[in-house]
Amino acid sequence: MRTFLVEQALRRLDPATRTNAETALDSLLTEEDDWSDLEQLDLQEFLWYQLPTKWLTDTTELHEIAWALGDLFECAGLDRYADLCRSASTHELLALWAHDREPARRRMRDLMAESGVVPPETALLTWGAMQGLAEYGAHRLVSAALEAAVVDGSLVPGRRGWRAVAGRVADRRLRGPDPSGEHASLLESVEEERQQHWLADVQRRTGLSDGEVAALATDLAGAAGREAVAAVSGSLEPLRWFLGQVGDGVTKTAHDYLPPQLALDGNERYGWFELSPHFKVRGERDVPELTLLNELARGSRLVTLRHRRLALSARGRAALVDDDSLIPAVLGQLFTSATWDGDASLGLALTLVCEEPSARTEVSASLLRYLSDRWSRGETPLSILDVGGAARRLRTASRVFGWFGPREPRSTQGAPVLTDVGRAALLLGIRIAARAPKEM
Repeated sequence: MRTFLVEQALRRLDPATRTNAETALDSLLTEEDDWSDLEQLDLQEFLWYQLPTKWLTDTTELHEIAWALGDLFECAGLDRYADLCRSASTHELLALWAHDREPARRRMRDLMAESGVVPPETALLTWGAMQGLAEYGAHRLVSAALEAAVVDGSLVPGRRGWRAVAGRVADRRLRGPDPSGEHASLLESVEEERQQHWLADVQRRTGLSDGEVAALATDLAGAAGREAVAAVSGSLEPLRWFLGQVGDGVTKTAHDYLPPQLALDGNERYGWFELSPHFKVRGERDVPELTLLNELARGSRLVTLRHRRLALSARGRAALVDDDSLIPAVLGQLFTSATWDGDASLGLALTLVCEEPSARTEVSASLLRYLSDRWSRGETPLSILDVGGAARRLRTASRVFGWFGPREPRSTQGAPVLTDVGRAALLLGIRIAARAPKEM
């Protein structure tokens, strides 16, 4: 039995319209739901995607269903929703779905983005393509906050600067309370859920025991502490130096290398090349550490490259003075499961933090276990030889930033040994990866 207010609106319709409207309403509300349980995002998803792609009926009927739903909302006093059901954009999209699905899909995405009620990506949170229950619930709550801002007029989609307003509304709700009361904020509920799922996947890939996973979770909880973050921030000084040298712009050579003087200055400052006192550094090819800094800056979008001209981006300028943007940008790019080297870096970090191996062979065996689950050479499974050079960027970064300690003489077969700041950096990198959005 539907609620009184819903049933009251339905009774105002003629029989044919009521049949169409009630059929559509079954996709939007349960029998126990009232009008207050309906949200604009739900209606948009129904009209612009579910109705034209999931309902096995002709296009004319789809238009009639949308109009009938609009009549129902008008009877209920929900004029905004009625207008959405009757809008030219809605009916043009219904027709487009019947004609050509790919353009229709693109148009649907545009309409969603322009509506103002789809939670935007912000510096605080990037939404995952795959969402757990907590993230899905948070997405809906943020959408409700955006819709409320549209209703009260503080957010006007299409008006100059409206996207920035939407971002602020989204961040404010994410920092707000978690309705379940289990976490300090809505954001924390999302990140904790992601981390739990990630840790379960890591346990499956590595064979870590329940106790080892619990210990790792405890370490990750403290990885973002003030002292740990300050130590990691200090270790990134070479990257800040590089960004400062790039500044308003440096021109790369005809062979796509950084200016030779930059390599000379960097090597003199940090003593990167130490193999032979008789060797003279001539350019970037002689110092892979400089190449690593450039790769990290480019991959993190801290610098831009146009016509061989490398310059700081707006993000890079902000990162120079803000650890809250620099550290996630760099560590998130260094430790990412989306690339072979990034996933290998995660595997190496987990090995060093959780297992503390003493020999290089132990590191390789652990990396092989971790990487074999997701990576292969075509149809050929990975072998121990395939992981020997894995995590190249992490190894180089650890030299640059002081994350690995020096090996004892004649211990070339030994495993890397973490410095205190190195352990803090790897734990923070793992934490960032664990809380990253889940992709398809």
